[in-house]
Amino acid sequence: RFDARVARAMTHVFGKKLLARSVEVASHWSERASMDAITLDGDLCSRKGALTGGFVDASRSRLRAHTTLASSQKALSVAQEEHRKVNIKAQGIDQSITNLMGELQRQEAEKNNLNHVIGERARAVDSIKNHQTTTQKSIQTLEKKTIPSLENEVSSLQSEIDRLQAEVGTELVSALTDEERALVAELKTTCQDLKTEIDAATEDVAKLSVERQRLESLLKDNLIKRRDELLAEGPDSRSGGGATG
Repeated sequence: RFDARVARAMTHVFGKKLLARSVEVASHWSERASMDAITLDGDLCSRKGALTGGFVDASRSRLRAHTTLASSQKALSVAQEEHRKVNIKAQGIDQSITNLMGELQRQEAEKNNLNHVIGERARAVDSIKNHQTTTQKSIQTLEKKTIPSLENEVSSLQSEIDRLQAEVGTELVSALTDEERALVAELKTTCQDLKTEIDAATEDVAKLSVERQRLESLLKDNLIKRRDELLAEGPDSRSGGGATG
């Protein structure tokens, strides 16, 4: 319904045109019915496809929508590029962490190996010290007990030999009894036995002297020297060495 005063204008405008609620509906029906269509906002959709007049909603403008779409796509591209860079950076950080973990494991293995070497060195030093102590005790035993005892025994035997030889070397009376002759023979036998014992004891003393010299040489030239070398090398050395002797 409309005012009668505008009847001619309304008839002129809407007499042969469709009335639509939106541009989309007007465009659809104008093409389908082959008639011009006009919207409530005054947009005129020609049956030939042209759109003229009326109110244009900026929020529904195709140009504005295109501009907004282009801007959004650009922002999306920037965001995607930033995301790609962040991913690359994250991958680099992950690789750095992996490298650091590998280096940490290598350092830990090296530390364990160094501790093992230090332990081996400490055990070698302890072994040398124990061997040194045992050798020193053996030398002290030889010097204080075994050798003096043998020397005393040799001296005693030598004195006995000298005494017997003195008795045997005295001028014998031609009129010795059988018992005295038997005693002389026994003394000669005893003298010979004592000489044999002296020779054996002397040989033992010589062997013990050689053994003492060997132990002293081992202690001086090997054990003590090796101990000093191990102590001088310290815990910074990476290669282990065993004790000799």
